[in-house]
Amino acid sequence: MKFVKIFFINFVIIVILLVILDFILFEHEKKKYLYECSHSAGIFNPNDVTHFAREVRESDVYIEKNRSFVSNKFKNKSIMLIGCSYTYGTGLEKNQTFAYYLAKETEKNIYNLGIPGGSPYNLLYLIQQQNFKNEYQNVNLIIYTYIGDHINRLNQYLKCEIFSPYCNLRLKKSKKSGKYIKASEWYRYPSRFFLFRMLLKYITDYKNQAKFYDKNTTEFANIINEINKNLKNYYPNSKFIFLVYYPEDKQEWMFNKLDNDIKIISTDEIANINLSDKIYTHDGDPHPSEQVWQEFIPNLVSYLIQNQYLR
Repeated sequence: MKFVKIFFINFVIIVILLVILDFILFEHEKKKYLYECSHSAGIFNPNDVTHFAREVRESDVYIEKNRSFVSNKFKNKSIMLIGCSYTYGTGLEKNQTFAYYLAKETEKNIYNLGIPGGSPYNLLYLIQQQNFKNEYQNVNLIIYTYIGDHINRLNQYLKCEIFSPYCNLRLKKSKKSGKYIKASEWYRYPSRFFLFRMLLKYITDYKNQAKFYDKNTTEFANIINEINKNLKNYYPNSKFIFLVYYPEDKQEWMFNKLDNDIKIISTDEIANINLSDKIYTHDGDPHPSEQVWQEFIPNLVSYLIQNQYLR
């Protein structure tokens, strides 16, 4: 019995030491990665814009400039799209996306701030940057495209496969200023023992359990409300649309927790489209196909005009 106890204690000590060692290696890889990113513009394939290099801000700007439709002809008319890869247009060419068809139908500037794999934390961090308003001018409509996984992403410390560096930004509300500030950045690397990342994965899985759903939706709503508040400050006459992509994701908590000036609509209210049909996805990949936007956007624009969201 004594032998078993000693063995167990030693085993626990070894595991703890390995986790600490893994964390040290993890931090070493992170510093190396940040250094290389800050000293080499070519560390990533320029066509691969799903990596968030160095600062989330820098990559978000790069993503936006490659997926927006901006013309001096429409300098006083702008719509801002925010969200994740569904907004960005993962799997699509630039002229097949939400932003493209919306620009085509409305003849307005379309700022595409969709962040592939991103969470509301990424969006809020981007929006809080000092020069944001100067870069994105004359916005009178914001459309946030929501999918249910956005709630889970608030608790995701690590989000992609090994050997694929990826930044997941997390924010926290400062008790002193009341503003959201950067709490941590997590990068995924091929660490040597994986125990540290396994620990983070278990924490993520634990925090995303059904019993914490109410707490997680409250945090999510708080972030969206903060985004809305910041954008209202920049663009006082703008309107905010919360577009629920999958109708089954539309829940009662949204109407109770989101600010009253946020208009909640779902795709089935706008167009009769069965989003589970293969023609609206990519061969097993749930991301929207071009067919979705071809059929949906004309109906959306009609709805926005009828309800005076577009002028």
